[in-house]
Amino acid sequence: IKQAEAAKKAAIGRNDAQKEVALSNSELAVTQANADKQAGEAAAKSEAAVQTAREIAQKEVEEAKARKVESSLKAEKIVPAEIARQEAILQANAIAEKITREAEARAKATLAQAEAEAKAIQMKLEAEAEGKKRSLLAEAEGFEAMVRAAESNPAIAIQYKMVDQWKEIAGEQVKAFEHMNLGNITVFDGGNGGTSNFLNTLVKTVAPSLGVLDKLPIGETVKGIINPESKTEEKPATKADEKKDKK
Repeated sequence: IKQAEAAKKAAIGRNDAQKEVALSNSELAVTQANADKQAGEAAAKSEAAVQTAREIAQKEVEEAKARKVESSLKAEKIVPAEIARQEAILQANAIAEKITREAEARAKATLAQAEAEAKAIQMKLEAEAEGKKRSLLAEAEGFEAMVRAAESNPAIAIQYKMVDQWKEIAGEQVKAFEHMNLGNITVFDGGNGGTSNFLNTLVKTVAPSLGVLDKLPIGETVKGIINPESKTEEKPATKADEKKDKK
């Protein structure tokens, strides 16, 4: 019994020892796993950090390349284009300013010419008005002087004034008959010689309101215009006629 008891105790001791060993191994394995996990995580983090750093560096490199290309493009294309644009703007402004100056100069010249022409017209009109005024004043003074000279018979001055009007009336009547076509008019003579006075009668009939025509040689003037050959030439006086006159 003692041996069995001893063997039992020995077995229990061995088992306890193995149990402790197994527990220790288990704890060691867990510790090792945790250590490995932490090491892996650290390695992964380190790799990620390295990759991130690598990507950042690559990005910086690409950005540097882009900036370099942009700088080169700007130097080769954009800068000359901007310079050309600025030059075009300056040239356009210069042309616009030149056109404006020329337009202003033309406007000033036109205004000056218009003012000169207006002044010339004004001077001409003033001169004409002054001449007309002087003429009317002279005419009025002459008429007044004539009236004073003919105070005993004022009708003389009135008749003198009417003579000027008769001249104008006679001239207008002659112009009217110059263009009259008498080629298709048939005149019947009743045998009393009225045809010879046809034109004179016609003139008096056309303008009966102008009694002054009876005192003006309009009929003879018109007759001379229409039929110049009908004018009678004045015959020189013969010696016999002169003798008769002397007697």
